Amino acid sequence: MEDLLGELELMEYVDGTKAKPSTGASSLTDWQKSDRKARGIIRRCVDDTVMTNILACETSSDVWTQLKQLYEVADIVAIIELRRNFFSHRMLDETRIDDHVCTMRSWYDQLHAIDANLATDFDWAIALIASLPLSWDVFIQTLRPLLTFQDKTKWPDMAKQVTSSVMAEGQRKEQRSVEAGLLAKKNTAAVATFGRLNGKNTSGGSGGQGKRKGECNYCHKMGHWERECRKKKADQEKKKETAHIASTGEQGDQDQSDQGGAVAFVAKAPSSFSSHEWIADSGAGSHIVGNRAYFSTYEPASEVVQGIGGDVPIVGRGTIRAIIRNGNKTNKLLLRNVAHVPSFAGNLLSCKVIDFAGGACLFKGRRCTIYAPNGRTLGVGPKIGDSAKGSLYLMDILVITPTTQVAVA
Repeated sequence: MEDLLGELELMEYVDGTKAKPSTGASSLTDWQKSDRKARGIIRRCVDDTVMTNILACETSSDVWTQLKQLYEVADIVAIIELRRNFFSHRMLDETRIDDHVCTMRSWYDQLHAIDANLATDFDWAIALIASLPLSWDVFIQTLRPLLTFQDKTKWPDMAKQVTSSVMAEGQRKEQRSVEAGLLAKKNTAAVATFGRLNGKNTSGGSGGQGKRKGECNYCHKMGHWERECRKKKADQEKKKETAHIASTGEQGDQDQSDQGGAVAFVAKAPSSFSSHEWIADSGAGSHIVGNRAYFSTYEPASEVVQGIGGDVPIVGRGTIRAIIRNGNKTNKLLLRNVAHVPSFAGNLLSCKVIDFAGGACLFKGRRCTIYAPNGRTLGVGPKIGDSAKGSLYLMDILVITPTTQVAVA
């Protein structure tokens, strides 16, 4: 309504800026004509239920004053309610990012319309970030360079950048959820087909139902046979890896094309992964990152690592400090001998290296649980796909760079 009145140059009659001329003045007729025009526009813009409140008003200024008294939010209680909603709202993981931003924007616009000081661009950026779920914590750390409090002239650009980054991340998460759902559906169908082809009931029944399993001849625990023993399989895998490393060291006198070859296998990072995300790979033999800034210690290297598309150069190795989250608890990580592969899109956490270091990774129920050498649970991540030699799990890990400050519970 204000836009329409302003476009027709009638707002000055409505807000009283152009006062009514005295009786007998030559300009009185023109003023009354313009005022009636403004009053008519206001009446056409309001609902019939509102019309009864302004019928007795003689001028457009009287109409405007009456409407402000009836409907403008000026009560302190109403302002408190709006600010409470705006600053305390929390997004659910299953909520679409478009819907969430629309809800937040509605409260912001209402506050801003009352008084610009009640909701600034800085308030918008901080409130939007604070409203994101805990599962977004790793992403939120990447927004820190965008935030500035001292220079108010940068607040509008900051608000725009934060909004676009949050929207892009939310849409990427939604796309990944769709892809994960399709993958799960495909795997379920494949398992059912395999069961039918082999004459098995995938719902749990089988021809051997009722036959109890005895003691394992390898680990001597009850409930499984030796051929099913996880400890035996893990020990065999360790022996294979040890033999592989030894044979690599003995080939130092061979031709130069074989020298410097890494025994790690790199799973190609899907394009939907962000550079700040960490993927635990049950088939990888080395921790791998693509960001040089993550290393707290670093030494140049000249190696290659096997990738899906061929050999990929390792330009350096070093130590990375990080924290891994387990619910609302955090634990420190010290990753040594991490390979720096600039062409790698994400960050790879090798379950084999964790195992060699004395820790453990348990894969159960499409989840990976990482344990410290003392048996303490460090973190849990859901399965999101498969690589050529193992499975991929998304872990909640944040790198501690020299400029990063984090609180560890």
